[in-house]
Amino acid sequence: MDEQKQNEIQNQDESTVEVLPDEMNEKVDHENNHKKTKNKNHATTMTIAGIIFVVCMVIVFAYYFIWNNPKNIFLNAVNNEYQAISNKLSKMTIGMGNYASQDVITTSSKISFDIKASEQLQDPSMNELFNELSKLNMTLNAGIDHKNKELATEILLNSEKDSLVHVNVYGTKKKMYMELKNLFNKFIELPLDEDYDQLFNRQHLQVEDFDYVMGAMKDSFLKNLDKKDFKQTKETIEVDGKKVKATKTTYQLNNKTASTLMQKMIKDLKENKKFIEKYASLIGMSKTDVRDQMEEILKDVKNSSTQGEEVLTLSIYTKGMMNDALAYELIMKTDDSEDTIRYTKGKISTLVLTDDQEEILTLTVEKEHSDQTLITMTADTLKMTIHNKTKEDKNTYVYTLTEDSSDTKLYGTLTIDSKEITKNKKYQENMQFEMFMDTSDITKALTLNANVTGITEIGKDLEIPEIKNTTTLDQLTEQDMTAIMTNLSKNEKLMNFVNTLGSLF
Repeated sequence: MDEQKQNEIQNQDESTVEVLPDEMNEKVDHENNHKKTKNKNHATTMTIAGIIFVVCMVIVFAYYFIWNNPKNIFLNAVNNEYQAISNKLSKMTIGMGNYASQDVITTSSKISFDIKASEQLQDPSMNELFNELSKLNMTLNAGIDHKNKELATEILLNSEKDSLVHVNVYGTKKKMYMELKNLFNKFIELPLDEDYDQLFNRQHLQVEDFDYVMGAMKDSFLKNLDKKDFKQTKETIEVDGKKVKATKTTYQLNNKTASTLMQKMIKDLKENKKFIEKYASLIGMSKTDVRDQMEEILKDVKNSSTQGEEVLTLSIYTKGMMNDALAYELIMKTDDSEDTIRYTKGKISTLVLTDDQEEILTLTVEKEHSDQTLITMTADTLKMTIHNKTKEDKNTYVYTLTEDSSDTKLYGTLTIDSKEITKNKKYQENMQFEMFMDTSDITKALTLNANVTGITEIGKDLEIPEIKNTTTLDQLTEQDMTAIMTNLSKNEKLMNFVNTLGSLF
């Protein structure tokens, strides 16, 4: 038994010896793994912290040495403002561009007038004139065929239903002709001041060309500004009636620096093939002539005197981390005068022009609602206000014009609306103009109403007659002129209208 017990005890001891090392090993391994994970996490955290630190340093460096340096503040503000103007121009001309992209466009417009004087004026001759003017109505039909390079224009001036003047102008076979209906039996060839083909330039391309040319000039101007000539100061300006702290970034040009800048710009633009092409298209010159012209300007600038005290100062006022533009200022100072243009942005944007510290024009624009704007303009003793309301394709302008030293007031409404009748084919435009004039004693002493209705069509054929019997304008004989005057005198309604006008002056 003793031997058996000893064996059992020995087995237990051996079992104990075998188990204890495994548990301890697991514990040791767990502790080692925990330490490794902790060290790894610590290393990862340090790495992320380091990356964040580097990124922050890069941002701070970029902000202070790139984004926030005076020249870049100036450049960014000008570029942002230019882009906003370019976008507005694009929106304003999108309809015109759509029309001009078509090969054939025709329009037909009718204009009528109604002028009345208050009975209190007691002026029979004036009332007679207004009665005659109110009978007038005009029809204007025009069309252009870009593909075949033809155009046709018809002008009809009537007094009620009686024809006073009927004139047609045609462009065909690279020549222009005028037809005097019922007055002369020949087509009169008209002289051309420009190349005939220039009459058929696509207007939407001209808008794009203008945008590119202005953008290229702006980019060259900004690129060639000398970084060392920029200055910064802290200023307090007024925006929307409140004092605001701002950073004023200024660039100044005198005769010498302006000459240097101009020479650099001309050299830049002269090497810009696309600029030359677009500019030549806009002004109707060949690319060779444009380059020659620029070379002449460059010579003139080099040879011009840089003496004198003319100084141009350009300033931009900004605030905040993002250098938001608050105001722009341009000062032109000479030996004898100082002119200033200052534009302040805000809920009420303001443009002020001064001449030797005296305000000569102030223009304010206030966004009253999302679709309503109030424009106020004052110039010396004149003041005009315009309330503009936009609703879909309809714009309404309510205006008032007054003068401090006068009791006379002009006011009224202008309404413009348009709609598409046939998709991409036919459009209708309407304009109604109403004006009243009050005097010190009489309300609505004069009333003027004008109505314009127009139809624009895409793809409608032009009507151009066969032009055979022609003469040039400078070849009109005395006999031809006599025939025209004789036919004019046969138009009784026209003669009565002319005589009525003549008796008043």
